[in-house]
Amino acid sequence: MIDHRYLDLGYAFRKSKVWKQLSEEELFAVRIPSNDGQGEIGYCCVMGSLGEHMALSVYVGAEGFTTYRKVVDPGPDFVYGSMDDMLSQDCIQCSIEQRDRFAPDELDMLREYCSAAGIPFRAPYPDFQRFRPHCLPWYIVEDDDWTFLETALRVAIRLSEEIKAHGKSSLGLRPVVVGRHDQCYGAEQMGLFDSLSGDRVTIPLYSIVDGKLKQERIPLPPYAEPVPATPTRINDIAIAKLMKHRQRGVYECDILRLPHPIEGDPPFLPAMLMSVDEDGLVNVSHLSNVPSYDADAMLDHFIESLEDRYPKEIRVRSNEAKCLFEEFCRRANIRLTVTDDLDRLDEAADDMREHLDNAEPEDTFAEMAEALDEMSLDEIRALPDMLLDAMIAHADLLPARIAKKLKKAVRS
Repeated sequence: MIDHRYLDLGYAFRKSKVWKQLSEEELFAVRIPSNDGQGEIGYCCVMGSLGEHMALSVYVGAEGFTTYRKVVDPGPDFVYGSMDDMLSQDCIQCSIEQRDRFAPDELDMLREYCSAAGIPFRAPYPDFQRFRPHCLPWYIVEDDDWTFLETALRVAIRLSEEIKAHGKSSLGLRPVVVGRHDQCYGAEQMGLFDSLSGDRVTIPLYSIVDGKLKQERIPLPPYAEPVPATPTRINDIAIAKLMKHRQRGVYECDILRLPHPIEGDPPFLPAMLMSVDEDGLVNVSHLSNVPSYDADAMLDHFIESLEDRYPKEIRVRSNEAKCLFEEFCRRANIRLTVTDDLDRLDEAADDMREHLDNAEPEDTFAEMAEALDEMSLDEIRALPDMLLDAMIAHADLLPARIAKKLKKAVRS
């Protein structure tokens, strides 16, 4: 149940139609006060000037704003329509949506609110969502997120009132074109279109004090490169065993996200480590059961999958994979190469995605049940941990007899 004061603001935002007054490039900020007088800053973008998606998004801090940079300037590797690129934002959002976007219980809540507030129960309706990287949009549950969104909504509504009464000239709003890293352009520089660092382009920071809109100016935050997970321990015993074998071959490896979300709060795209050797042997190690991933488990599963194969070189593309393998390769005397040329891996990943896109869920679980039925308990226990974890997570979708056998094998 959403507190009625947030619904009050959502409907006031809808009524303001501030997206008709501001462009998406006219960014502004709000601050949430704290005991030290500083507080966190949320960077705000009003969307909907083209009438397609009316919303207010709040990106908290430099890390949140970095995901905004990636949305507006996705870079050369962007794949239009891919789930992982669409689910890259870290923000809180109030949007104005049509009826088909709401579940029946959500419509019941809105109907009840409208009846109590004397508002016609008529679409579109305000919706409140939390976006996190690699996750489906989800409900807002954190008090701090509600506080940020409440503050930003109050400011956006007041901006609309000020614009209607006095125009935009006194509000300090300027279009700002933001790049993927620290490149951005303020309105006064657009004629020259010179590249400027983030600390030279400022946006207004608004607060409401004694019922009046207060304004100051702040620089845009610098690009905050995400810090990849790195292993906290290296299995030196496993490395010593590995180095007893003759060193040969090249492995292509990268950390990928499955194209379909799995259940969670919120549902998310699980991460996995895929590797392909020179013979085309594909191995998938450690399917994460949270939106992030366990770097220790991922590396351990990879080393285990090598068995007696001791590679000369491991090739990776992403910074995540580089950080995963760096210390292991140093200790195991394996060359680590960062390159975009991973043809074998790309082919294997495309095959996997195509198979997942074409597979019917019923067929997948029927095949899984049939295979488990024919296996002994020892054979089930010998399956990779990643596969066992995935099977256990979906055991309730298997026939009861097969699910019981699977759980018995894992327990024993």
